[in-house]
Amino acid sequence: MEGGAVVRAMTFRAGVMLGIVAGLVALSAGSQMAPAAEKVQRPDTQAPFAIQDVPPDYDPHFNGLGVRWVRLSGAAGAVWDADEPTPGTFEWQRLDSIIGGYSRRGMNMLVTVLSFNRWDRGLPPGANAAVPLPVDLPHNMDAYKSYLRALVLRYPAVRYWQIENEPDGNGWKDTPERFAILVKESYLTIKQANPEARVVLAGAALPEGFYRFYLPMLAALSGMKDAPDSRYFDVADIHWSGQFGGNYRMHTPTAGRLAEFLPDLAVKLSASGYDNMPVWITEMSNYDGLPAPEPLGNGDTYVFLRHSELKHAAEVIKSNIFPPAHGVSKVFWVRLDEWPNYCGPGGNCYWDNTGLINNPQNDGQRHKKLAYYAYKLMVEKLAEADWRSIETVWESDDCFVYKLNRNNRPVWAAWNDNVQEKQITITGIPSHQVTITEAIPGVDSGKDVVSYHAAFSKRNIPVKGGAVSFVLKERPVYVEVKN
Repeated sequence: MEGGAVVRAMTFRAGVMLGIVAGLVALSAGSQMAPAAEKVQRPDTQAPFAIQDVPPDYDPHFNGLGVRWVRLSGAAGAVWDADEPTPGTFEWQRLDSIIGGYSRRGMNMLVTVLSFNRWDRGLPPGANAAVPLPVDLPHNMDAYKSYLRALVLRYPAVRYWQIENEPDGNGWKDTPERFAILVKESYLTIKQANPEARVVLAGAALPEGFYRFYLPMLAALSGMKDAPDSRYFDVADIHWSGQFGGNYRMHTPTAGRLAEFLPDLAVKLSASGYDNMPVWITEMSNYDGLPAPEPLGNGDTYVFLRHSELKHAAEVIKSNIFPPAHGVSKVFWVRLDEWPNYCGPGGNCYWDNTGLINNPQNDGQRHKKLAYYAYKLMVEKLAEADWRSIETVWESDDCFVYKLNRNNRPVWAAWNDNVQEKQITITGIPSHQVTITEAIPGVDSGKDVVSYHAAFSKRNIPVKGGAVSFVLKERPVYVEVKN
């Protein structure tokens, strides 16, 4: 099964928004504003919880969700074409508003930089504004680096920068070797402007794309080293979706096992001089509802199965716990609000159904899904845990149990991927009783949640001989010791 539809969809969105943003910003006034935010110190929390592709205007739904990390990409990220519409003239008003809005609320930000610029290609302003734009190595690298340097200096509150998106997909029209040039030159420019900044390598769209594109890119990057120990990125990034029958463990039903891919990724990175490299997933997704069938690029069409809000919410929880148990440091859920008509008006494609909040522009309804409430509870239960010491207690027979320590007290997350119920036993419990909380509200839809605090089923179970046994059903659970 090919993943071409995934890449085309992501590239289409970036291309359309790039053109729209460039047009809007070119018309804006008052571009030479003060920097959006002063340099501030934010806690670099261990928790993996993060949201990607957030709206340009700060979404107040973040206030109750508890997440402290966002990825500003696409129209909310840095776009050379929009930020420097004519050579030497910077239009910062858009980014001042976006970055300033999230910075003032204490958000940690990863900002994606798109390196395309029309005048750098000899194109008139607004050309091809409504279609995907080919991206290759900037023609005038000095002009690009001048923009990048000004960008990083202006926004010291941004600690993480990412150059481009999914170059193994249709967004990058150049070679892996020339992408290596962009990575190195961007890294050196960013570090010169802000030595404390970190550079995140653009995320691989597909596991296959890592082997096809990133390995030759890494080989080229190794050949460009200024010194034997030189490095040109600080974090590796992969993308993971359930678009074509996959889930938090499998990219597709037949290929791409995350628990196998991650160790091999570490080996390949180490062989290129990037040992002990943090790995993030800056786009993680799954869906609810019934998306329209999608072409696969090989003449076939993928027909989706209907997913309930319950299944969607369960995938959100599993997608934020399973990867960290296998070494991933950050997981960015792909969207807070659903994208409105991602693949065109009335399209109802996969990406329209991935958000935690239902978007009325898609079907006239607006409500927080079960996934929103599940995410909120997950953050409350696990954000303060020591994620560096997450322990795999059980991964067998499609049952999963993980142990974390929160404020020197153990807490377990457990779930069952079988259709039938399963009984499990947890041992080594330093208490006489545990509280088991279902991780998803006990209703069919988030619109049926009347009270958040009363939405989750809880029960107390006595501990016997340091062990407790209970039945796992379709909802994941948290197990906490009681005094």
